[in-house]
Amino acid sequence: MGKSRRKEIKHHISETKLDELLREAEDEHRLRRLGFLKNLYRGDSIPEAAVREGRSVATGDRWAEAWNEGGVEALMPSFGGGRPPKLDADEREELFDILRRGQPWTSREIGSLLDDEFGVEYSPSYLSRFLRDLGLSYERSRSERPSQPSVSEADGDRPVGDTLDGADGDEPHNEPETDGRGGWVVEDDRCPDDV
Repeated sequence: MGKSRRKEIKHHISETKLDELLREAEDEHRLRRLGFLKNLYRGDSIPEAAVREGRSVATGDRWAEAWNEGGVEALMPSFGGGRPPKLDADEREELFDILRRGQPWTSREIGSLLDDEFGVEYSPSYLSRFLRDLGLSYERSRSERPSQPSVSEADGDRPVGDTLDGADGDEPHNEPETDGRGGWVVEDDRCPDDV
């Protein structure tokens, strides 16, 4: 990473004005970003300020860059009209990181995770689409596809997965609820910045 975590933070507004904006903030998205900024004003590094607000260092870097480039307006979330997504970009990034660390996941496990960690619920019919948009695919375990040849140790330590969906992009059907041998996994070429 070529970015310095101790980069200079511009003071577009006074700390008094920042305190006023914090008091007036009506939603947690604005409050979290302004709290992050307040932490920076008080001398925290970007990682320290991000962690205090429950966000990743990568999110802190993005917020600091947005602030430096455009002040309060650039820092604040913009939903562009319509119903805002259940998970904002930062929460999707957090979910992506959690899913990458604990894969594979069943749909039921992901549903519980979404409810427990983020307080949101997706209908089963939409969850597959959401997960594909996030960059996951469904892989069957070796025992669920016995006709597949084994992967040699030279090719890696886990089987190459096939998805259960058809050529037309249908969602997985009759997803087996296994004991962790198959399930949703992060596609290898994805990174949190793509989320």
